[in-house]
Amino acid sequence: TLPTDAELISIACGCSRYDIADNWDVRVNGEVICESIYTKDLPEGMYLMAILQLEAGDRIDFYYHADSGVGKQVWVNYQMLKD
Repeated sequence: TLPTDAELISIACGCSRYDIADNWDVRVNGEVICESIYTKDLPEGMYLMAILQLEAGDRIDFYYHADSGVGKQVWVNYQMLKD
């Protein structure tokens, strides 16, 4: 949940192990922003084609889908601009 107004410009994801079926989604206030982004064997990012205006209190949810049943660590980075 955002503490202040901001502009979302990119999302990046990395994890400790990659499997072919792994993919991720991002939703803002329940609205799908990225869906079924399949992973590659390297940290990856997605620069948004349009800056997404966010307000204080907006909620960003990151969903990582891993069907292998093997535990892994996942890191996500949101890049934002603010006044």
